[in-house]
Amino acid sequence: RDRERFREASPLSHVRADAPPFFVIHGRNDTLVPVEEARLFVERLRAVSDAPVAYLELPGTQHAFDVFPSIRSAHVVRAVERFVETLRRREVVVPEE
Repeated sequence: RDRERFREASPLSHVRADAPPFFVIHGRNDTLVPVEEARLFVERLRAVSDAPVAYLELPGTQHAFDVFPSIRSAHVVRAVERFVETLRRREVVVPEE
């Protein structure tokens, strides 16, 4: 029963071909969620989805590294902004005349 709950809670159980764009950011030193799980999620998602899947692995970083403002978290915010802007530019539809 608990095993089934853990399986359902895992992002790996929800990888689908019609997934939206993803930007996965993970700390290499995360002791709560092993970095290997993020790598596997990204690998599987890229294998089945045509949507963009970006991955940023931060060396020396723990889980929830972005809770407190820092230079690192500011850089991550800028990276996310660039990712979202890229998605917006891709979705711009020029009306036909």
